[in-house]
Amino acid sequence: MDLVAVPSLVVGNQWRLNTIEGGRSSGGPQGHIGGRSFEEFVKAFLVSGALLVGRRRQPFRKAFAAESPDAAREILYCEFGSKHRSKRREIEIVKVEEIPADQVSDPVVAYRLAKGK
Repeated sequence: MDLVAVPSLVVGNQWRLNTIEGGRSSGGPQGHIGGRSFEEFVKAFLVSGALLVGRRRQPFRKAFAAESPDAAREILYCEFGSKHRSKRREIEIVKVEEIPADQVSDPVVAYRLAKGK
């Protein structure tokens, strides 16, 4: 019997894999963790800090939908690295705080939070 690893769920910055044996998944239904949907774990976080651009530091405040403060940091590093080609050492994170869903102004974050209700 062949075992095939199939990506089923992204948690933070890590893939959780299901193995498929003979067409059946051993990891349970995709998109669920322990019977609860992935969106039930998502909260809104506001990340504040500064980004090194040339010789200057550019302050930033960005909202993310994440499972934990550490996951919000990882998402920020991934996004700034992708969009601005910034290295982790060039990003200074000053504060990561959880914010209520009604204070979120980013429509993508608001959608991810509403999807979890």
